[in-house]
Amino acid sequence: MIAIENLIPYLCIGVIYLIIGIIFKYAKIKKINKFAGYRTSSSTLNQENWDKANSYFPNVMIKVGVIMVILGIILDLIFPSSETVIMIYLLGSPIVSIFYIIYSTEKYIKS
Repeated sequence: MIAIENLIPYLCIGVIYLIIGIIFKYAKIKKINKFAGYRTSSSTLNQENWDKANSYFPNVMIKVGVIMVILGIILDLIFPSSETVIMIYLLGSPIVSIFYIIYSTEKYIKS
């Protein structure tokens, strides 16, 4: 049986990604700005790139968030209460996922 208190560290990053993805999906940031949206040198190059990046990025965030929640549940089932696995997951998964999100969005902008 899954204990909720053991599952929370595994779920937190995935849920944060889901929330960010949903916010950006429905916020619809239309114009290039200095404060919000998917901001890289290629996405702010012109309005077309901005629109492509900011329509694609939320979908990737949501997809990654769902994958991270599922992975967190699986890891909790396999390694319940393992502090080492929790720390590796909490430190490693954001790094890997951010690189994937940036890579896939930049690739989409260039397509």
